[in-house]
Formats: sequence, structure tokens, C-alpha cells
Amino acid sequence: MEDVLSSVRRADWLLIAPVFLIMVVGLITNIPVDAVAVNSLIVKQTVFVLIAMAIILAGTAVDYAILRGPLVPLLLYSASAAVLVSLLLFAPEINGAKSWFPIGPIAVQPVDFAKLVLILTLARFFVIRHTHLRHVIISLILTGTLFLLVFAQPDLGSSVILIAIWIGIIFVSGVSRRHIMWLAVAATFVALVGWQFIPEYQKDRVLAFIEPLENLESAGYTTNQAKIAIGSGMLFGKGIGEGTQANMGFLPLYESDFVFAAFAEEWGFFGVMLLLLSYGIIGWRLLVHARQGRTSFEALTIVGIFALIFSHMAVHVGVNTGTLPVTGITLPFMSYGGSHLIAEAIAIALVLSMARRQLPGTSAELSRRRIA
Repeated sequence: MEDVLSSVRRADWLLIAPVFLIMVVGLITNIPVDAVAVNSLIVKQTVFVLIAMAIILAGTAVDYAILRGPLVPLLLYSASAAVLVSLLLFAPEINGAKSWFPIGPIAVQPVDFAKLVLILTLARFFVIRHTHLRHVIISLILTGTLFLLVFAQPDLGSSVILIAIWIGIIFVSGVSRRHIMWLAVAATFVALVGWQFIPEYQKDRVLAFIEPLENLESAGYTTNQAKIAIGSGMLFGKGIGEGTQANMGFLPLYESDFVFAAFAEEWGFFGVMLLLLSYGIIGWRLLVHARQGRTSFEALTIVGIFALIFSHMAVHVGVNTGTLPVTGITLPFMSYGGSHLIAEAIAIALVLSMARRQLPGTSAELSRRRIA
């Protein structure tokens, strides 16, 4: 027990503290103004937050070494792909998508864990294979398989995050920039072809983004309400529980996909700056740990986690501010939901576990590191 407490005390609290802060702020933002003593949404989210905090603290004392072998990431990847296939075959359709497995009072979204599994798989793959174009193509196939399974649900937002993870890892893996250029050309071609297969409601969202004033009553409604909420927060916000856009029903999904807008309305510009500062500290600490990783596997894994968290944040904030088309993406550590919160907690716990083996001051190139 003393060893556990010692590990917690010596942990990177500059990383843990802002994560905990964002979780608590998200919990406060999710409380409706007319909340009763026992509110199922708040009760469930409180449980999720406490579990996530426990997982993160456990990461300070747990050894992640089992993940470093070649077999475990492969098994996890195979299991994730199998679960995503079973979603398409057996899961009920909820809100027009087969993305959740209902389990009692909660619904589990497997793609949140598949993102983390993809990070581990790509990190392990690029430790020993990254010099030839065929290796890059294999990594793209690994990513593309999960991408297609998620896209078929359909979940365009999570599909984009999977690609962002691949891009983040490949840019620091030592892959030739020439290979990346050719892949960018190929990706542009695939995107143009893929537009033909995007569901109509997703196309409407893109068109609403291009012509926002002509779609205020349809596909552009939610984005417009989000921008109203953000603007009405002004400098210091309306106060906790006083956000009219969220609490009067004008802003749909204010507790998940549009929690940033709900937060901005209640906390204002200064609150938003503090929130973004918290994310900035998290990003800084992740990059420090990536730089100090003992091996390429550790460094690439942490870079992948950085890409996961900040692609989520960038897309979520972009959607809420109207600078990106609407897609269902949660804000890390803050949005309502257990699956993404637990997966993100596991990611941070993994970083903290890796930090126990770091070499302080390491500045070697990622591409020169090897499994110890």
C-alpha cells in the first residue's frame, strides 16, 4: 500500500490535475438548472468520473510492460475489429447509427476503445517497420479496416479521429516525407470518391457549413444555436446553471456533442481561456513524456494519445464554433458519456505508467529508438 501511495505522490500531477479539473467542470456543466436531488444523468456521469479518476491514479503504480510485446496489440486489434463487425450485425440502431451495445442502464460505444487499440497497434508496428512504402501501406490498411467498420455504422466523426491518429503517429515514426506526399495525393482522391458514399444527412451538414444562412431551420440549426450560446456568454458568462440555450432546450445535445458551447455560455470568454489553458498543459506534458520515452514504442504511443485527445478537441470546438461541419464528436474528459471517458482515462493512465520508466532529459530522435 505504501508503494502505491508513493507512486501516486511521485506522479506527474501537472498532467493529472488539469484532467481532473476538466472532468469536474464537465460534470458541473452537465447539471440541468432544474435538476432534482436524484438525476439519472448526473448520477451516471458522477460514477463515470470517479471510475476514470481511479483508473488514472492506478496508472501511476501499474506496469504496462505486457503491452510491449508483439502479440498483445495484435490480439487487441483483432478483438476490436470483431466487436465492430458484431456491432453492424447485432447492435440495435440508436439515433440512426449502430454504434452502441446497450448493457442495462448504459450503452457502450466500442469505437472509443478501438481508437486506443489502434494507437498501440501502430506504435508497435512502426517500432521495427517504417522505412519502405509497403510498411506505410500496411499501416494504412490496419487503420483503414477500422475506419470502414466505423464509417459503416455510420460514425463519420470517429472515422476522422482514426485517420488523425494514423497521421499523428506516421509523422514522427521516421517515414519518408516523399511517401507521405504520395499518400496525401492518394487520400485526396479517395476522399473525392468517398463523398459519393456519405449518407445524405452528412452531406446536408457539409452543405449547411458552406451555406449556413440558408440552412438555419434544418441542418444548420444546431450550429447556429451553439454560436448564439457561445456569443451570449460574453466575458464572464451567465453563471453556472444559467445558460438559457442549453437549459431551455434550444441547444440539443448540450451535455455531449455541444458541451463546449454550453460551457462557454455559462463561463464566458475567461472560462473558455482557462479551459483551453488546461488542455494546453495536458498537451505540453504529453509531448514532454513522448520526448522522454525510453523506447520508440512509448514515444509513439504517447504521440498517438496526443493525436487522439487533440483531434477530438479540435473537431469538437470547430463544430461548436461553426468552423467545421457538424459531426458527433465528444470533448475529451468533459462530455457526458462513459465509454469515451473511460477510454481517455486508460490513455492517461498508460502515459503515467510509461512515465515510471522514462529517461529524464532524453532528446534522441524517435526514429532511432528501439524496444529495450
